[in-house]
Amino acid sequence: MASIGLQPGFPMAMLAGGVEFFGGLALIIGLLTRPIALVSSVLMLIALTVVHRSNGFFISANGYEFALALLAMSLSLTITGSGRISLDAIFRKV
Repeated sequence: MASIGLQPGFPMAMLAGGVEFFGGLALIIGLLTRPIALVSSVLMLIALTVVHRSNGFFISANGYEFALALLAMSLSLTITGSGRISLDAIFRKV
């Protein structure tokens, strides 16, 4: 992360990796969907603007196409929340 200008590099990489891995697992099971999707949206916005924007749109040139798709998906989960087959829905019933 330090090589792309985000300081301190190692802690930022650990934070981003943790959000992507553990946040992805939580999204799969539908746990804390809205907060995790919001954090993922911020992460994708940073990746889009800092890393991929200068490479153009297409993913074949390491562009922002895929980051933009992930941002859109994360924002949609932030707005809509989890579905009826999720841990969030189970906890709401209890």
